[in-house]
Amino acid sequence: MLDIKLFRENPTLIKESEKRRFKNPKLVDEVLKYDLLWRKEIAKLSKLRSMRNTVSREINVLKKAGKSATSKIKAMRETSEKISKIDANAKKHLRARDELRYKVGNILDESVPIAKDESGNVTVRKWGRPTKFRFKPKHQADLIKLIDGASLISSVPGLKANPHTPNLNPERSVPNSFVIRENRYFFCFWFLISTEFKIIGSSPNSFDV
Repeated sequence: MLDIKLFRENPTLIKESEKRRFKNPKLVDEVLKYDLLWRKEIAKLSKLRSMRNTVSREINVLKKAGKSATSKIKAMRETSEKISKIDANAKKHLRARDELRYKVGNILDESVPIAKDESGNVTVRKWGRPTKFRFKPKHQADLIKLIDGASLISSVPGLKANPHTPNLNPERSVPNSFVIRENRYFFCFWFLISTEFKIIGSSPNSFDV
């Protein structure tokens, strides 16, 4: 998440980065709007708390002098109620501000190509010589399923399978990371995975950066 200081000092930089991501730059203005509201409430809180502290000291002086402090106590209670309401508003604005901040991406480097999808990617360098195979390489998720090397039932309620993962049932819950079922599958599992990496590494675009 970007530092709020950057939003305040250089919102244009963030907006330009969001445009390059094909995202709405107005989100930056929304962040700044809630940030301003939050800061105003914080300023009010600071002033009221200072007043409450002053009144509290005055009450102590009056009590020590044996004088009535009823009016001062009433004023302090009213100030405390105002503080509670303003504090709630401040927290609401801060929460809204930070929720919007999470939606804003990091600043893109100037070297990143501008494109809506991976078709606009640019090959910077390659490693090794592409190898042609007489078979279609399997996806690592398919290899895990092939050896029954992972539990496809998630312990997290409501977590569903990634629809982009090949050949996995989207109706079944899948954990964030696969868990090896038994030790006897361990070496077979890693052998196949390492083989898969070699296959991927030999493909034309495998080591594109």
